[in-house]
Amino acid sequence: MNIAIVTPYFNPAWSYGGPPKVMDIFARELQKLSHKVTVITTDSLGDRRSGVSRESISGVDVYRFKNLSNHLAYQYKFFCVPGLLQKSKHILQKADFVLFSDLRPFIHWQIYRHLIINHIPYGIFSFGQIPYDDTKVKGLIKRAFDKLWVEEFVSYATLRFAQTKHEKEIYIKHFHIHQKDIQILFLPVELPSSVQSMPNVSDSEKDIFHMIIIARFHHLKGIDIVIDSIIPLIKNNRHIKLTIIGRDDGALNDLKKIIPEQLSDNISISAPLYGKELDSIYKKASCFILTPRFYEETPLAGLDALAHGIGAIVTKEAQIPCLEEYEAGIVIPNKPDSIRNAVQKFYSKWKKNPNIIRENAIRLIKEQYHKDKVTRRLNQFIKSSPNHHYA
Repeated sequence: MNIAIVTPYFNPAWSYGGPPKVMDIFARELQKLSHKVTVITTDSLGDRRSGVSRESISGVDVYRFKNLSNHLAYQYKFFCVPGLLQKSKHILQKADFVLFSDLRPFIHWQIYRHLIINHIPYGIFSFGQIPYDDTKVKGLIKRAFDKLWVEEFVSYATLRFAQTKHEKEIYIKHFHIHQKDIQILFLPVELPSSVQSMPNVSDSEKDIFHMIIIARFHHLKGIDIVIDSIIPLIKNNRHIKLTIIGRDDGALNDLKKIIPEQLSDNISISAPLYGKELDSIYKKASCFILTPRFYEETPLAGLDALAHGIGAIVTKEAQIPCLEEYEAGIVIPNKPDSIRNAVQKFYSKWKKNPNIIRENAIRLIKEQYHKDKVTRRLNQFIKSSPNHHYA
C-alpha cells in the first residue's frame, strides 16, 4: 500500500513531545511491512526550522513544507502552510490510506476534505487532545474549530484510534461516534538496545530512590502537585530524590519557587534531554511519576521509562493500561495523600527487590507495547478497514 502520514511535526522535532516520536516509529515499522510510506509535515523542529524540504529517513520519504510562522507553530501550535493541498496533492492522490497525527492542526483542515471528495480513507490519532480542559481561550478555540470542521473530520474518518478506554469514551461523548467505530491501539515503544544487558540493581544503589518526571513545564502537567506532595517525605528521608526534565511552557518560575532551598540537592530541574544524556538519567532512576490535571491519556515518556526497566506511578489522567496487572507500577487518584502513599509503597517495594519491578516493567513493554506488535495491529486495522484501496 501507499500510506501517507500527515503530521505537523516529525523526526527530529522531539521538543514537541510524544506524537512525532510515535509517528516516526509507525512510519519506519510500516515501511518494514513492505508499504510505501510518505510523510507530509511542516518545517518546524521546535524553536528552529528545518533547512531541508525533502529527505529520506530510514527509507521513509519526508516532505517538509514551510510554516507561515515558526513562532506561531512552536509557541501556540498553529501550523499553517500556505497552499499545502496543492503542494502535497501529488502525494495524496497516490495514497491508499492516510494517517493523521493529532486532532486539530490547521494543516489537517487544509487537506481532509480533498480525501473525502476523492474517497481516500484515513485514520486519526488524537493523542489525548479531545477534551477541552485547557485555558479558557484555548478551550474556546477548540470548541470553535470542532464546530467549524473537526466534527466532520472525525465523523468521516475510517479509523479513530484511542490509547485507552477513557479516550474511547470521550470520542463517543464529544463526537457521538459509535464504540464499534473506535479502535483501541496502544502507543508503540522501542526497547533500548542495552535492556538485555542491564545489570541488577546493587545493594548500594537501593539506598537512593530516584524519581523522574519528563514533561512540559506547564500548569496542566501537575508537576507542582508532585513537588508539594513529596516534600514532607524528602524532609524525613533524604535518600528520596526527584529530577524534573522538560521544556518551559510557562511554569518554570513557579516550580522553582515551591522548591525549598534546603531541598535543592534532592529536587532538581533540567532542560530537555535526549539520547545519551537522557539514558544517563534512566540508569539512575527508580520510578517515573506523572500527575497531570487533565486527561492526556498514556504518556509516552512513561512507556519509555518502563522500557528502561523503571516502574511508574501515574494518576488516572495519565493512565498506562496493564501497568498494575503486570505489577510494574501504581495508578492512583490525583490527590496529595494518594501520591505520598504511593511513593512510600513503591519505595518499600523498591528497597525489598528493585529487580522484580525492573523485570515486570520490561515484560509489560515487550508483551503489550513493543513497536512490532503495535504496528502489526495498526496494519491489520488498515487492511481490514471497509473502504481501503488495498488489493
